[in-house]
Amino acid sequence: MADAWSRRDDPGVLLFHYEDLSADLSGEMTRLGRHLGLPTGGPGWADLVAGASFDRMRAAAERIQPLGPARNNTAFFRRGRSGSGAALLTGGDLERYHARAAALAPPGLLEWLHRR
Repeated sequence: MADAWSRRDDPGVLLFHYEDLSADLSGEMTRLGRHLGLPTGGPGWADLVAGASFDRMRAAAERIQPLGPARNNTAFFRRGRSGSGAALLTGGDLERYHARAAALAPPGLLEWLHRR
């Protein structure tokens, strides 16, 4: 992630935040399409956006999840809310996470990643 962050202003790099995708999937898909020179909107666009929604991807977890066959496929698509994993950690776990993240990533990246 730090490598992508360091190249975020390069013309060939686009970063997408889960919160932005959740808030405006069509807009973020339009941003990607424009960057790639692909048409957006028009006939079938709503179907493409619906197909990329969290609920539709979760329903297709057996086919599309990235963890491999030994994993619980639908668990990969737990809740669809950014930051929900923090509820599984203790205060000490979160402190250790933030300390380790601060040692590995620049502050701007961490601010971008952790925003909600």
